[in-house]
Amino acid sequence: MKKSVTLQASRRCMPPLARSPHPSIDCEHTYPMSTPDRYARVLGSLETEAHAWVRLLTSGAATADDADAMRQWCARSDQHAAAFARAQRVWQAIGVAGASVSNRDPLPARRPAREAATRPMRRRLLVSGLAAAGAGAVAVVAQPMLGLSLGALGADYSTGTGEQRHVVLDSQVELDLNTRTRVAVRGEGAARGRSIELLDGEAAVDTARSTGAFAVLAGAGRTEARAGQARFEVRHLADRTCVTCLSGEVSVRHSAGTLVLREREQVEYDRVALGATSAVDIEAASAWRDGVLLFRQTALVDVIDEINRYRPGKVVLLKQSVAQLPLSGRFRIDDLDQVLRQISLAFRVDARSLPGNIVLLS
Repeated sequence: MKKSVTLQASRRCMPPLARSPHPSIDCEHTYPMSTPDRYARVLGSLETEAHAWVRLLTSGAATADDADAMRQWCARSDQHAAAFARAQRVWQAIGVAGASVSNRDPLPARRPAREAATRPMRRRLLVSGLAAAGAGAVAVVAQPMLGLSLGALGADYSTGTGEQRHVVLDSQVELDLNTRTRVAVRGEGAARGRSIELLDGEAAVDTARSTGAFAVLAGAGRTEARAGQARFEVRHLADRTCVTCLSGEVSVRHSAGTLVLREREQVEYDRVALGATSAVDIEAASAWRDGVLLFRQTALVDVIDEINRYRPGKVVLLKQSVAQLPLSGRFRIDDLDQVLRQISLAFRVDARSLPGNIVLLS
């Protein structure tokens, strides 16, 4: 029987879609990591060097000599090769957060003195060249990010990580924007403000003071409410969209059909399909507007995904045996480290802190 700590039957709108005997680790403690010595407190020296190699090889500044030196380092022993493979997998999982600190610590190995004779390798050539890295080392290295933030590109209103914002449009429609949300106002002249496009993120819409119809475009669908008749939320992440009616009624139009949502009803759609209407737990769905995340029998992997929307850096769940175990709890958005402490204790996972607000749960 699966252990339950305190996928929801009436789940929070669209989170993206078993136990260890070891003592738990309190992940409240963090390390500044401003020196290699501090870094070594979190990882062993071998793992530290492996992570440093991966950071260099994904930095865009690696040379052919660096690639040769990395192969020699991996060939020292099976332990060296395995450490490199583990570091590569972790950095692939970390993605953007890992790339943002890719040059924080120096590489432990020394480069040849003939720097003038070496040239940076193109990333594609380096990755293909690593295929010969010996003793089981994983060849494919996570690609670095460009470091460019799209931010408010194409949006009239936007929020950053952990930020929420209240907006009143010219049409007197009120919007509450959740974390990492971008909204563009649509319409021209008198029609401006009668519709918005939710480019990504989550928005709560209140039409109580509006004198006309209002629409939200998100992904492949359009949600419409008559004047003063509805409060609803739209959540659009990647190519999946979820619409929740809090009061009144709204119509959801999609190439696959049209349906009407009434109070406490929800529907999801993607590019090609429109789902069926289902009942929803409004308290859980709207808890973010009160600065709270509310989970009820939610799979741990979905909890982690939700935390990552609000928290700088990234939390990476490496222990897949606990990924589908359920978690229930009420946590303040401004103290998400509390959630990590509870996860560490309840699921008996080790929590390791890395630079850039990265936490590994293993």
